[in-house]
Amino acid sequence: GKWKQTWVDNEGAYLDFVGGPEAGSFILARSFERDGKRIHQRMVFQDIRADSLKWLWQRSDDAGATWTTQWEIDYRRLP
Repeated sequence: GKWKQTWVDNEGAYLDFVGGPEAGSFILARSFERDGKRIHQRMVFQDIRADSLKWLWQRSDDAGATWTTQWEIDYRRLP
């Protein structure tokens, strides 16, 4: 009952996100450990309409208590 998105680049980096609809948005999330610290990432798709959406890439260093937006992209369909 969940969605999964996997990213693999030409250098072998592998990102796996899992999630689905949540509170009016669509959220895919993952966590991993780096240098002994757990890091959480998520992609939040919101304001989803037939011709546009907003995509936020976010990171949390405190188990998801707070999120920092790393980048924000507005997608719009060309006329």
